[in-house]
Amino acid sequence: MSTAAKIDVPQPRVVVGRLQPVERQAKPKARREKARRDALPRIALMLALAYHVRRSIDACEIRDQAEAARWFGVTRARMTQILELTFLSQRIQEVVLCSKRVGEPGVTERRLRELLRNDSWELQEAIWRGMSAAAWGEHS
Repeated sequence: MSTAAKIDVPQPRVVVGRLQPVERQAKPKARREKARRDALPRIALMLALAYHVRRSIDACEIRDQAEAARWFGVTRARMTQILELTFLSQRIQEVVLCSKRVGEPGVTERRLRELLRNDSWELQEAIWRGMSAAAWGEHS
């Protein structure tokens, strides 16, 4: 009997596109609410950004993390935090990337960074499973 519990992972989604600044205009409240509901969760976008930056560095399109930080207008420390998300367990990353809910109270970058204190993916997944069902929804 296996000691590892199974983590249900929904089917992955692929997000393709270019990041570029957009001039914001005031939207009516109803449109803002619908846009928020339809938006991808911020943490999923951050994880996708982390992989994009890693691939760009590996392909020598961006020299290093410092250049990536300047390019995206964040500090080097913040870029390090973003890139460290790629060290999460692959199963946890799949759940995050496939999440359809925006604004779940427990699924935050800060909570995921707490998991990164553990080098072992098994330990990360055990802590993930141990988090409350209310905070993590159906993926607990």
